Amino acid sequence: MAQPALGQLIRLAASQRPDESALLDASFALTWRQLDEQVQRVANSLVAQGVGPGDRVALVLPHGRQMVEALWAIWSLAAVAVPLDPRLPSAERDRRIALVEATCTLTAEQPTAEELPVASETVVRAPRHADTPALIIFTSGTTGTAKGAILSQGALIASARQHLDLIGVQPTDRWLASLPLFHVGGLGILVRSALAQIPVALAEDFSAEAMADAIDRHQLTHLSLVATTLQRLLALRHALPSGLRLAMIGGGPAPREMLEEAIGRGLPVATTYGLTETASQVAVLPPGSPAALTASAGWPLSSSQIRIDGTEAEGEILIAGPTLFSGYWQDETASRQVLQGGWLHTGDVGRLGDQGELWVGGRAQDLIISGGEKVTPYEVELVLRSHPVVLDAAVFGHLDATWGQVPWALVVVPDRRIGAQSLLAHCRSFLAPYQVPKEIRFVSQLPKGPLGKVLHGELAALAEQAEVRP
Repeated sequence: MAQPALGQLIRLAASQRPDESALLDASFALTWRQLDEQVQRVANSLVAQGVGPGDRVALVLPHGRQMVEALWAIWSLAAVAVPLDPRLPSAERDRRIALVEATCTLTAEQPTAEELPVASETVVRAPRHADTPALIIFTSGTTGTAKGAILSQGALIASARQHLDLIGVQPTDRWLASLPLFHVGGLGILVRSALAQIPVALAEDFSAEAMADAIDRHQLTHLSLVATTLQRLLALRHALPSGLRLAMIGGGPAPREMLEEAIGRGLPVATTYGLTETASQVAVLPPGSPAALTASAGWPLSSSQIRIDGTEAEGEILIAGPTLFSGYWQDETASRQVLQGGWLHTGDVGRLGDQGELWVGGRAQDLIISGGEKVTPYEVELVLRSHPVVLDAAVFGHLDATWGQVPWALVVVPDRRIGAQSLLAHCRSFLAPYQVPKEIRFVSQLPKGPLGKVLHGELAALAEQAEVRP
């Protein structure tokens, strides 16, 4: 059965479920018909600004209704959306807009859909092939420097379809847009929901309080979260609604203690692994799996293939399938470097288990080689976070004249009575000698990106100013 084009999804839902809810927040509720009307208004405005098929439109918009309407309007014209983090420094924002040669840039200061003229019919005027570009998302990805990953309509639809095949949606389901809409995880929620014709709810912000309010207000069934957000949500709430059917956790490994608490409180947790370059997740450990409390990322989704590069059991994770990105914008060298023979070289280290499940060991570039032994930072970080006083931890390689590199750790421990020696003793109980940090220093917080991922490249400089405790 042929899939509808990305830009047709809202129009299709409006024709099939016109009066059903499509978009919700604390102050409004749009039906599919109303959302389609708003999208057409924005699309007509874009046409008036010279936007046509294949043109890039930069989006510097807050998380909310204006962003959602703009995305669907761009796709209805078979144009290319370039969502940017509104918090970017102006120089970097302008660099990215210039790089993609954006036809126009939409900001919060421009008219909303309600302020635009009533839309006449806007016709999609471009071929809508699976390889038609739909998104350019800037990511450090597998190359270290932020580059624009091009995702096609086909990749986004294939990713959404394989997720829906896995979780099995119901007409009464509702998904919380709990990840930024300039990130592939947040955009994936929009496409999945439109394809399934179920509503998306928008929280006021990304705080645990706002998300808890949205969950209760809209009787939500599906969440997509990073581990740190789930941890805050669990700490905030005394009870989780019984209607929650799925919480997909991505963005890095989740602490076992947090998973135990979530599962013990009846929350169906699914841990995942994915990248911008794969249009969201490619492996999922479904709720209720016997391996739910392990560090496994789960099994490849239906249309994705995963293999490990190298002769050893552990090596670089390679991915193939219809969700792969098309390359980096105007960077053929980097594109060829990571896309080889139909396989994406992720730059992540991992292994496949006896049942074909994927175990992720972190970024290859973060791997520490100490005296010939491989130290995976995230394994050491998990042990440190398992200590009851440690709120957060990050491990990196420190240059050493004898061993080449040795692991150092930065930890967040508010209790000043706790020093390095007690944490080192804890590490020695769970780790091999070469994995135990040679130095532990204390900071008030770790440097992180918008989704809560630790920025390992900034750890060495931070360690120079960090507190030393005996």
